Amino acid sequence: MLHIMICAYDKLYIVNLGDVFMTLNQAFAIRVRQILKEKKMTQYRLEQNTGIYHSTMTSILGNKTKASNFKNIALIIRELGVSVQEFFNSDIFNFENLDID
Repeated sequence: MLHIMICAYDKLYIVNLGDVFMTLNQAFAIRVRQILKEKKMTQYRLEQNTGIYHSTMTSILGNKTKASNFKNIALIIRELGVSVQEFFNSDIFNFENLDID
């Protein structure tokens, strides 16, 4: 059973996903927010350091976009200071929990 922590608006939520599926974009947003929290980094700082517009970042992290482009994904991961392998090495990306259609 997968448990995740979601940080939204300075509140921490622990969610038991059980058999619930999430999209790859949702998993990406949750993972970014996890690392932001760990590194005590704000979304604003991430936007400034990546050069990604606030509206674009809000769409990515708010799951309002169908698909993020690889350039933005790479910029975000690089600015978080983790490797691609480290970023995706999380239970949240377990294919059994993702709806990839």
